Amino acid sequence: MVAAWYVFEDNEAWVMHLFRGAVANYGIPNSLYVDRGSPYMGKSLMRSATLLGCKLIHTSPQDAAAKGYVKTSVM
Repeated sequence: MVAAWYVFEDNEAWVMHLFRGAVANYGIPNSLYVDRGSPYMGKSLMRSATLLGCKLIHTSPQDAAAKGYVKTSVM
């Protein structure tokens, strides 16, 4: 994780703000691994990543491990 921000609304404008800050601080990444939520599926992020030469990778549907969820079983 190279950028984090607490917001009350999860939308594409905030995602673009964080992406812009991360690129300014750390440079252009080779790839960007994001969730499949609507803020991460927008045209602005896709276009920005393409123009920068950054590969945009979305998580697989229903992949809880990709989001950090760990299923534990209690016996």
